[in-house]
Amino acid sequence: MFSIDLTPSEEAKFLRRTITHKYGNRTLIVSFIVLVLIGIRAIIIGRLPLPVPKPLPLWLSVCVCAFVLALLSLVETHDDYLYVTKRLGRVAVATMPALYFLSLRPSPIPRESYLRLLPLHIWLARIIVLLSTLHGILYINYWAQVGKLAQFFEWVNLLGVLAATSFLLTLAVSISYFRNRNHELFYKTHYMFAWACVPILAYHARPKIWLIVFYLVAFLVGQFVQRHFLGRTVRLSVQRISSHTQIITLPRNLFPKYFSPGAHVRIAPTRLMSLFWFIAASHPYTIASLASDEDRVRLIVKPGKRFQLEDDDRCIIYGPYPSPTYEFFAHMNQNTQPSRRIVVITGGVGISFAAPVVTSLRRINAKVKLLWATRTKEDLILLKALGLEDLDVFISPEGVAEIDDTFLLQEICDTDIGELSGGNSLPSVDDASIDMSTSHSSGFECGGDGKVFMKQRNIKLKYERMNIEEELRAFRDNLDAVPGFEWPGMWVISCGNRKLVGECSKWGKKLGAKVYEELYEI
Repeated sequence: MFSIDLTPSEEAKFLRRTITHKYGNRTLIVSFIVLVLIGIRAIIIGRLPLPVPKPLPLWLSVCVCAFVLALLSLVETHDDYLYVTKRLGRVAVATMPALYFLSLRPSPIPRESYLRLLPLHIWLARIIVLLSTLHGILYINYWAQVGKLAQFFEWVNLLGVLAATSFLLTLAVSISYFRNRNHELFYKTHYMFAWACVPILAYHARPKIWLIVFYLVAFLVGQFVQRHFLGRTVRLSVQRISSHTQIITLPRNLFPKYFSPGAHVRIAPTRLMSLFWFIAASHPYTIASLASDEDRVRLIVKPGKRFQLEDDDRCIIYGPYPSPTYEFFAHMNQNTQPSRRIVVITGGVGISFAAPVVTSLRRINAKVKLLWATRTKEDLILLKALGLEDLDVFISPEGVAEIDDTFLLQEICDTDIGELSGGNSLPSVDDASIDMSTSHSSGFECGGDGKVFMKQRNIKLKYERMNIEEELRAFRDNLDAVPGFEWPGMWVISCGNRKLVGECSKWGKKLGAKVYEELYEI
């Protein structure tokens, strides 16, 4: 296996340092080549008439990364224990610039969403933690074998222990169980350790890693500068729709002329912005409006237990950040055959993603069926705010008895979402002032009956839980009767919690459809 040379000569030590440094540089080059390939693919999407190569599945990408890094750690080690031990540490630290790059918001890669890169960032971080942990364990074993455990307490080696500990702590708070329960701790831990690791590793690593340190500092400073100059301070206008749904309205002039359908912003309360404002947690919210909406930008928000937004809160807005849907829309525009059929399934505030995406798809003449599952009838008021039509709404049994249908539908008809003053809940149905002749900004008239609003927009209410398998099978069966339909031409787009997205993905793939997922979770 690997032997331990108890009395290496100076020439042997020099050779080991040289080879270790060489493979650190090779690791850096390989990681940058991968980032360049990702960038090239993102740039050519929608610009060339040729088919764009599909990205590797995440599991395959992770396996390839692990294999390449293992190869760089083991090649040309001369069956020497210390070669492998030192190489593991060098390869781990040489991969860190790519790790930091993948976490940048917005992504420096044109037309690329940082959300698509985050899963690779997470798994690459886990591989780095594994390599660095093995590096430390093998070194401790080496000192024990040669009777030099006292070296563990040398300052330069204790810095390595400190760096490894920070890696492990960051990995621990990233576990969904802890992240979901204390997102603030997760966020701050990431930023603090990302900065702290740079000087620690700069002094710990031998041979020195000044080029790697330069890249790490450049990425961290670049992210700091972006957050400082791209953030806009604004006071929120928050309208409560129900106990678990709010509409946040933002001025349109805060945003660029164009942003992609399904793009999102990140919001951080300014009360968190102290001396260390740059490590304060921001939370993502999907923009429910389209860039073509000239008057306002709306967000549909589920109030959080630990992160709540109230009317007139002073916050900092970052973004908008592009959605991964860019590639999807590029595919739609390149394939204009009449056989495209899309079903969009969303739950709760996931309607904020579905609304702009569905509207955009219908504008390019795609045939789209929209299914929305919600808890309460009160949330139906969102349909008017978002200008949605032609959809099936599934209301859970728990939310059926809350409000009488007649009052609710009339309330939808009478309520002008855009004119509500910030901070107010929607008026209760008992106090509703009903004007049967009211004409609404949506372009629909109630005509004396609140139900006309739903009928004109072809909105079907179903008081039952959505059975995703049945809905997708029925949608697929109906496609066979569509003239000119060719397989594969069915898409399933899902947006909501992990359970809903998982079910849609599972059944969509089983039925031969192409699948796009938008997961709503921190």
